[in-house]
Amino acid sequence: MAGEGIFIRGEVRAYEDLTLGGRVEGTIDVPGHVLTIGEHAQIAAEIRAKTVVVAGSVTGNLEATDQVVVDDHGAVEGDIVAPRVVMIEGAWFDGRIDMPARDLATHVA
Repeated sequence: MAGEGIFIRGEVRAYEDLTLGGRVEGTIDVPGHVLTIGEHAQIAAEIRAKTVVVAGSVTGNLEATDQVVVDDHGAVEGDIVAPRVVMIEGAWFDGRIDMPARDLATHVA
């Protein structure tokens, strides 16, 4: 976890689940894992991950291979591309959402 008192400018890449609590400017890439933006985090970045959970503030585009969740304290200003998007009541969002079609054959019982 990167705590509330940190500031990172540049590229962040993680190969395990990652929680950010401070400020990040640049790009964040967490392939195949969960990226959690903590409640006090202020992120200005292009984000790619398997799952993105936003409890803080994000300015930038988010791309997830599984899902994006914006919780009731979360704010996103940017576009979201993910097959599943969840906005909890109270979330703030300004942008576009693109939900690519999933292969329905794999989801039919």
